[in-house]
Amino acid sequence: MARKRRPSRKSFTGPLAEPIEAPRPSLAWAHDSQELREFLQRESLSILLQRLKKLVLLADHYGIAKTPDALTRFAALAMSLAIDFVPGFRTDLDAKPRRGRAKVHTPQRLASLLAMVEMVKKLGMANTDRDACRFVATADDPDLGGPRCRTALQRRTRSLAKLVSRARKQDRSAKGGDNKT
Repeated sequence: MARKRRPSRKSFTGPLAEPIEAPRPSLAWAHDSQELREFLQRESLSILLQRLKKLVLLADHYGIAKTPDALTRFAALAMSLAIDFVPGFRTDLDAKPRRGRAKVHTPQRLASLLAMVEMVKKLGMANTDRDACRFVATADDPDLGGPRCRTALQRRTRSLAKLVSRARKQDRSAKGGDNKT
């Protein structure tokens, strides 16, 4: 069973980042249940008031405007929290961009890569597409040029070369000819 990810608390500062301290009842009160009951009621009320103050701070943190109607403000806060922490409340517009390389290469992205490779070749920095792709890969990530990253550089170069080949095929088919350049 996959573990549920806990929400990050890094974005909260000040009182929102600090827990509410609740005093513990003394064992000496064990014999007097009335005094213990009163203590617990007082502390419960104190904790409730502190939580309500923090709800106001949380609404400020989310940028929810103060309204004369507190219910409207807290409903907006509930909605903001739900959107942040419950996947079922999110829309595709709320989705965070995925990390890593793009899984689908758009024609614009392929055309851009092809243009970069052609520019590198015209400037005389490379003679072949593969050499130009190696240059583009090290320009994108200078760490790939280091001696320890040789295999990573080879994989990235191979991947870019395949994309350039695909871009050339699409370019030829768009022009209506099957001429090789």
